[in-house]
Amino acid sequence: MKQEISKLLSYALSAYLDGFETAEAVLDVLDHDKRIFIEKKMMAYRSAIENKLPFSEVKALHDELRVILKVFKEYCLQQNFQSSDFLKAH
Repeated sequence: MKQEISKLLSYALSAYLDGFETAEAVLDVLDHDKRIFIEKKMMAYRSAIENKLPFSEVKALHDELRVILKVFKEYCLQQNFQSSDFLKAH
């Protein structure tokens, strides 16, 4: 169980560092409040894994985050922000 949690945390952190964070500065210019909102949601997701919340709660946060990222991706594309690995990954 401990290895699985460690793996999940690693994946969640990688999603942030390798995906979202690479585009953070430009996203901040497009919409600072949305960028902060997403960042907080990603932290909540990692925290839920780390604190070993029930699977149903972690999955709900994951599913919510996927929808949020999809909507934000569409917003970025509408703003002609297309050059990021963040957009390619979601």
